[in-house]
Amino acid sequence: ANGSVVVTVNSAATVSAGTDDTACEGSTFTTSGSIGGGASSATWSTSGTGTFADNTLLAAVYTPSAADISAGSVVLTILSDDPSGPCGAVSDPMTLTINPPLSITGTTDGSRCGTGTVALGATASAGTINWYAASSGGSSLGTGTSFTTPSISVTTSYHVDATANGCTTGSRTSVTATVTATPSITG
Repeated sequence: ANGSVVVTVNSAATVSAGTDDTACEGSTFTTSGSIGGGASSATWSTSGTGTFADNTLLAAVYTPSAADISAGSVVLTILSDDPSGPCGAVSDPMTLTINPPLSITGTTDGSRCGTGTVALGATASAGTINWYAASSGGSSLGTGTSFTTPSISVTTSYHVDATANGCTTGSRTSVTATVTATPSITG
């Protein structure tokens, strides 16, 4: 006797929360989750007390809470739905590190008599200090705690910010290169 057997193969759900990542204090973070196999949807959860704008989106926007910021990191976990069949829901965590804000902690103006270069200085709470000719926009003129201006003949303001781990100071800080005219002697 020939019989037939029906075999049902149920795909196991798969999810990925993506790689561990960083966010800047005061900003939101967009997750990069993915699902596969028998999973048809997923939800995000947090080990902290921050909030998701919509935790059912794979690219969900997370806003860290004050407690998350104070802790310095939070674990975000994506959980698949429970597909039909014997295979259950699966989850995957990722750690979101929340970087503290950067600040320029000090500046040293410079001065000279007559046309020439002027040495300026700046310090930051962390990161790389970038020097600019403008208070916003433009390309960096250089990096580091000290900067020597090109030859200038008038008092000129330069501007600094700091960058680290994808975070930048909220605004640029002015540093002044003062040029005093050389007295002329007539006689």
